[in-house]
Amino acid sequence: MLTGGSTVTNSSGIATLGSWTLGNAPGQNIVAVAVSGGTNPTSEIVATARPPRWTFMVFLAADNNLALDGVADLDEMEFLAANPEVQVVIQGEFSAAQFGRVGMGASAAHLSNFNTFRYAFGGSIPLAASSVPGPNGSVTDIGNRNMTDPVQLREFVTWARAAYPAERYALVLWNHGDGSGGLIEDETSAPGRLMNQRELNAGLNGTGVLDVLNFDMCQMGGYETLETIRGLASFAVFSQANEPSAGDPYSRVLTRLYANPSMGGRALARAIVEEYDASYAGQRSSTTKSAFDMTGYTQFRNALDNLATSLRTNVNAMSAAIRSAAAVSQRYELPVNKDLVNALDSMYIRVTDAIVRQQINAVREAMTASTFLISSKARNGSYAYATRVERSSGLHIVLPTGIGNDAMSQGGNRTLAEYLLNYPARPWTDFLKAYVGSVQAVQVDLGSSPWELYLVWDSLSFAKHSDVDIWVLEPDGNVFIPFIGTVTPNGHLTADSEAARTYYEGYLMNRFVQAGRYKIYASLYQDTANTRPIFDVEYRRGYSGPFTSLYSAPFPRLSLQTSWTKDPAATFANVEAGAYTDLRYAAFLDVGPAQSASVEVANATSTILAPTLSGDGESIRQFVSAEAQPGNSVSPLQLQKVFGVLQQKRAKNGVHASVSGSPPLGELRAPSRRERQ
Repeated sequence: MLTGGSTVTNSSGIATLGSWTLGNAPGQNIVAVAVSGGTNPTSEIVATARPPRWTFMVFLAADNNLALDGVADLDEMEFLAANPEVQVVIQGEFSAAQFGRVGMGASAAHLSNFNTFRYAFGGSIPLAASSVPGPNGSVTDIGNRNMTDPVQLREFVTWARAAYPAERYALVLWNHGDGSGGLIEDETSAPGRLMNQRELNAGLNGTGVLDVLNFDMCQMGGYETLETIRGLASFAVFSQANEPSAGDPYSRVLTRLYANPSMGGRALARAIVEEYDASYAGQRSSTTKSAFDMTGYTQFRNALDNLATSLRTNVNAMSAAIRSAAAVSQRYELPVNKDLVNALDSMYIRVTDAIVRQQINAVREAMTASTFLISSKARNGSYAYATRVERSSGLHIVLPTGIGNDAMSQGGNRTLAEYLLNYPARPWTDFLKAYVGSVQAVQVDLGSSPWELYLVWDSLSFAKHSDVDIWVLEPDGNVFIPFIGTVTPNGHLTADSEAARTYYEGYLMNRFVQAGRYKIYASLYQDTANTRPIFDVEYRRGYSGPFTSLYSAPFPRLSLQTSWTKDPAATFANVEAGAYTDLRYAAFLDVGPAQSASVEVANATSTILAPTLSGDGESIRQFVSAEAQPGNSVSPLQLQKVFGVLQQKRAKNGVHASVSGSPPLGELRAPSRRERQ
């Protein structure tokens, strides 16, 4: 498009166009120039149009207990001025229930409702000048979509490519991850289910090869993920372990991309790993992140296939050695996932077959080759009980021992049958089928009504920034805490309350869970203002309906007066006897083989009359401590500032790390290197 196409030269003989706008389609654009009435021949000016360098797509599935972190991450993406060479395109939705628990509606995130929306900035779309929690600019409401539906994923990627063409494309899948068991939750449209791996493949198939596919979620750093996306992405980025609920540091990643938009997919994949690792330096939670070049996957896959075929052929003779190797290998919060290189090293010293040993070395070499592994970072968290991850190499594989939760499930998304459906006709699948046999974890089917529990505390302590944590001791003896993770073998935790600035932490169980007793503890990590918070446990069965309060006034209280951390011989038995004031046994949940369960107050001496919930009972009740004076409680206006705090703070605490739950607390500390090996 031209303006001022007919003009007169100035005194120097220069003629100037008003403007020349190149066409939307890439390719040559030509302006023909001729002098009216002159004798000079017509000349041409040629310019080549091209799209922006990158379209950075984010599938922000936050209609679940990570909703607040979803808003914070979106705000991080908007933190920088928009770049004409990078288009950021988002399909997202948030949870009305999670917003309601902190007293906020959709307007707190600059939205008119909780429908699914699309939002873009960068390229030719400037970022709105105003800065608000949630999208700064206008969004497109596309109704309520099921984000676990592969059709929705395919539609988003197809639309983003067509509406915002670029030279390269990156896709971020944002939410919970469950390794080979699937990914992404949508508590409104599909409560209790995940998108499985074959649905992920179907959702991306036919949309074009992605330059970078980044999984901003827990536990996806496995062979099974690479097998799923084979042929669909050039570079893959993911975490072997649980991720902190704060997830990827988007402002840091985009800063790198904005500074060098000409970088290729390999460079962006490496940048994501480096910035992620750097952003959590010194934090309490452990982290892992790795990136792979899929051009090297074929060689790795062939080597693994050869090994798997030999293991399957000799499974009876080698089963004991394989189980022994799996038992001492680097594992993660989902115990069936073992670091591949560490497991191979452990297996190598336990088998004697020369051919199998050669095949183990071949897999190891292919896995660590620079043509395949781009970068792998693993750091142990500063918290003494954070999961140890220093033996991580960048890729895990399903290799269960068959003991406790380190086994294929009897039901749900982690069964051997589900694995067979996701990865049919693969040698490793055939090996697992023969190796696992009938050894499966004993589980209970809770049907469509899994248990949901919340530890809540008073508003004065919340306002004074006291840090309270829920500890969940699962039947297999592992403890899970939100600030070191959000995925457990039997459920999901909410984000860490300190990072999310909320006065609750919660635990939602899966449909299929291990039978036994689940113990809930209330831990006071920090109380600088000495508010000595009171707490309660709220619970319900199913995904809707009112919550029941476990305690009534006088509510149990926490303080730092007598700390378990000062007791070198601290035990869970002492906790349950009330020996400490900063770690209290709050409740237990018995789940039996008859598909039933009951919740009881853990301390029989506590007052347990249930108070009546105010309002409609859909949101967790907010307590006001006895000492709270007028004006000290948290007002709705203050609650609406939660997202602003999130945007500014971005405290990198919180992932799921399990710690041994065997009774002596003093024995929970990390074992020596020799013991870990």
